[in-house]
Amino acid sequence: MQETQAHSAGLEVNLSNIVLLFFIGIVTSATMVVPGISGSLILMVFGYYYSIINTVTSFFDALRILNWESLIYNASLLFPFGVGILLGVFLISKIIEYLFIHYPSLTYSGIFGLIIASPFAIIYNTNALADLSSSNAISFTSIGIILLLIAFYLTYRLGKVKQPDSK
Repeated sequence: MQETQAHSAGLEVNLSNIVLLFFIGIVTSATMVVPGISGSLILMVFGYYYSIINTVTSFFDALRILNWESLIYNASLLFPFGVGILLGVFLISKIIEYLFIHYPSLTYSGIFGLIIASPFAIIYNTNALADLSSSNAISFTSIGIILLLIAFYLTYRLGKVKQPDSK
């Protein structure tokens, strides 16, 4: 059997991976229901972002050239992930609805906590702070602080714009 991109990315077709991809699909589907959470971030935290992307790319490459062996291989990995996403959207939306009705403050706080933690997870998983050990650390930090202040100011100014009365 030819080694596909998905196989070389660490995903193999076996029962444990199929079950794992199903549950990762369920958890990832929460990002479609809960506001402010990135699906890519969740996959990065779990360590499956590049594997899923490579599998999808390999699937479409196989579809384009009609490589049936690779197509079936990649589909057998993507199918449980997709079913998990579909089932998860339904389940998570029902759970979130219940939580908003019975525990609105805690639910908003939890979502806000996830939103606040997202940049830290992205920085950690992408090794973005590695550039700060270089000779350009001061310029990178200065540019980052300047952009932060500009974004804060623009957000503040746009928030103060009054909407015309609709009478």
